[in-house]
Amino acid sequence: MNDWIFRADDRLDTIEYHKNGDVTIHSVTGRLCPFDPDRFSFYYMRIPSHLNFRLSARMEVDEWIYTNGQEGMGLAALDRIPGDGDNSLFWNNLLTVGAGKVKCCIKGGDKRAKGTGTVYMQQGLCAREKTGLRQDTLRYFSGDTNGEELWDLYDTKSCPLVLPDPVQYPDLRENSGKRINLIGNRKSMGPQTVDNPLTSFGLSIEKTDEGYILSYTDEGGNTSEHFCDSPLALEQLDTSFVYAGVFAARNVTVTFRDIALKTCERGAVKKTGISWSEQCPDKRKSSKSSISERDTAFRGLKEIYVSPDGLPGNGGASPDDPVNLEKAVTGAWPGQVIRLLGGKYILEDGLVIPSHISGLDGCPIVLTCFSKERPVMDFAGTGTGLVLLGSYWQLSGFDIKGSADGCTGLRCCGSHNRLRDIYTYENGNTGLQVSAGGIRIPRSEWPSDVVVEGCVSFNNADSGLCDADGFGAKITCGEGVVFSNCLSFNNADDGFDLYAKLEAGPMGDVRLENCIAYGNKNGFKLGGSYVKSNHSIIGCLSMRNRAYGITNNHSQKGSIISCIAIGNGRNLNLFGIQKDDYRVRDFISYLGDEDDIAPPLSEENYIWKNGRSINGKGQSLDTIR
Repeated sequence: MNDWIFRADDRLDTIEYHKNGDVTIHSVTGRLCPFDPDRFSFYYMRIPSHLNFRLSARMEVDEWIYTNGQEGMGLAALDRIPGDGDNSLFWNNLLTVGAGKVKCCIKGGDKRAKGTGTVYMQQGLCAREKTGLRQDTLRYFSGDTNGEELWDLYDTKSCPLVLPDPVQYPDLRENSGKRINLIGNRKSMGPQTVDNPLTSFGLSIEKTDEGYILSYTDEGGNTSEHFCDSPLALEQLDTSFVYAGVFAARNVTVTFRDIALKTCERGAVKKTGISWSEQCPDKRKSSKSSISERDTAFRGLKEIYVSPDGLPGNGGASPDDPVNLEKAVTGAWPGQVIRLLGGKYILEDGLVIPSHISGLDGCPIVLTCFSKERPVMDFAGTGTGLVLLGSYWQLSGFDIKGSADGCTGLRCCGSHNRLRDIYTYENGNTGLQVSAGGIRIPRSEWPSDVVVEGCVSFNNADSGLCDADGFGAKITCGEGVVFSNCLSFNNADDGFDLYAKLEAGPMGDVRLENCIAYGNKNGFKLGGSYVKSNHSIIGCLSMRNRAYGITNNHSQKGSIISCIAIGNGRNLNLFGIQKDDYRVRDFISYLGDEDDIAPPLSEENYIWKNGRSINGKGQSLDTIR
C-alpha cells in the first residue's frame, strides 16, 4: 500500500496535518446526495482489493453551516475516485458512516406515545450504501435514461444509527415530516437542534469475508452497527483497490483523531457485527380513492362560501353561513365554486386537497376569492403549505405565506390544474412548485397539463438560504407544464427552477413565457444533473440576479428565444453543451459582471463579452441604438 493521499473536491477545500497524525479538513464545496454521486474532500489510502481491513477514527465536529441538507462528514470506502478538483458527475460504489441527512421513524417510547412519526434529520448519524454499479452498466447513467430503469442498477440506502429520544421529543411522533438536527457546533440557522447534540464520534468501517460493517461507538462504549452483506460491493469498477479514508462535504470543518487502518488476508476476519437497518415506507396516499369517499354535505350547491372564522357545521350556501376552508376543499364536487371571503386563514397544520377530490374535464372545481379583500392562507411558520393532490382544479385570487422551514408554499401534484393570480411569499421553501414528490412515484402519476399564469412569488427563504425558489417545476414533472406572465423576485435561491435528477429521468418539457426574475440567486435555472430535457424560455427578462441570469445547469438541450438578461452576475451561462444543443435566438445580454458562456456568436444574438454587448458581426448594441 502507498501513503495517505488528500483529494480536494475544490481548490477552496484544504487539509491541516497535525504532528500526532490527526487531520482537520476544511470543506467549502461538495455534497452528499441520496442518488446522484457524492462529492467530498477525501483523505484516503488505497487498499488492495484482496485484503480485508478495519479503518477507525474519532471524528470531532469543529463547526459546520447548514445549507440544504447536503452537508456531511465521516468515514468512507469506495471503488473508484475522481481526480483532484474534479467535481463533475462521477459515479462509483461507496459506503459511508458518519453525519448526514437521514430519514427515520420515531415510535412510542412510553405509555403516552401514540403512532409513528417520520423525522428528517438534516444532520443525523447514519450508515449509507450506494452500490450495484458495474463496468457494463455505467453507460446507462448518461442523463437520458428513464429513472425507473436505473433503480435496479443502483441500490441506495441511508440508515440511522442514532435516534432522537421519543420521550424527550414526543411531538416528533405526531408531526410527520418534522426536520431536526442531532449534530452540534452548527454556526448558522437551521432545523431544531436536540438537547445535548453530538460532536464526538467513534467510527469504523470493517471489511470481512462476509461483507462490510459500518459502526458508531458512543462515549459510553455502546456500539450501533449496519451490515452490508456483499464483500464484493466495492470491487466492481476499479477491481484492484478499495479507497478508504475520512471525508468532509460542504461548509464543514472537522478533525479526525486516532486514525487507524489495519489489514489482513481474506479468511482471517469473519463478520461479528449485528445487522441493523431501519427505513420508512413512502406514505404518499394512492390516487385511486373512490368518489364515494367524498363528503355529501355540499352536494347540490353551486357555490360554497368560506371565511377565516367559518365553522365546519355551517351550511356554506351563503356568505352569512360560511364553513371553514378545510371542510370546503375536502367536500367539493365537480363544477362547484369555493368562494373565499377576505381575511387571514391561519393553517398551522397545513392544508391538503386529496387526490380523490377532483373535478372533471370541462367541469373543474374552482377555488377563488369572493370580494375585493384578498384572502391570505397563513401557515404561521409551522404548517406544511397547500398541497394540491387533486386534478381539474382552478385556483385564483389569494395569497399563500409562512410555510414551515423546508416546506413549499403551494405544491401542485395533480394534473389539468390552472393556477392564476396567486401570490406566494415568506415561505420556508419554494413559493409555488409543480412536482409529484418522491422520485419513485410512477411517471404516470406525475403532474401534467398544468398552467401557472399571472402569479407572483417573492421573499421565500429556507433557513440555509440556498434552497427556496420563487417557482419550480422539478424532478417529477410531466408534460404540458407552462409558466406564463409570472414574476419572481428576492428569493433565497432561484427565480424559476427546472431542476432534474438522474434517478428520476427526464422531466416533461416545461415552457416559460413572458416571465420576469430579479434579485434571486439565479434568474432561470433550466435543468440539472446532465438530464436531457428540452425546456423553452420565451420572451422573458432576467435582471440583477446574484449568480446567473439564465443557466442550463448542466442540462443538454433547450431553447432561449427573444429573452433579455441585464446586470446579472453572468447573464447567460450555457456550459458543457455540444454544438447546436441549445437554440438561442434574438437574445440580448447587457452589463453582466462576467462574460457570458454561450454558443458561437451569431448575427441575431447580442452576447456580453469584454465589457460590450456584441453580435456575430462584431456590432455593438451601443452603436446601433
